[in-house]
Amino acid sequence: MPLPTWSVACTMLGTPAGLAPFVAHHLAQPVRAVHVFLDRLEPDVAALFAKAGPRLQVTVCDDAWWARRPGGRPDKIFLRQYWNTETARLASDADWMGHIDADEFLVPDVPGGPAFADSLARVPTGIDWVRIGHRERV
Repeated sequence: MPLPTWSVACTMLGTPAGLAPFVAHHLAQPVRAVHVFLDRLEPDVAALFAKAGPRLQVTVCDDAWWARRPGGRPDKIFLRQYWNTETARLASDADWMGHIDADEFLVPDVPGGPAFADSLARVPTGIDWVRIGHRERV
């Protein structure tokens, strides 16, 4: 049986130096896609990410983006994160979609230990969410 596929989604705001490590780290994993939602257009960030390739999906959350959502742009960040992650999940062909903040990194609990797909393969049928540990950038 093939291992499950996974993708991550992140609503982010910052500079290229602050955000590039997140994208680079996750693209170095066997991730299906990294879905980045820029909470505001930062031209330097958008230009950097434009060079990353097809596994990086970048969305600028401008007025036109939020006009698609009933009620427009939520004031609270966790509601924007939820909307963006759900949008990525619905558009994704990955088996699993994770949400992670821009200052967090998914890493195996044990260096050289099982990859995320191996761990996800052990999730019992009928379970539709799991909590996976992460490491803070700091």
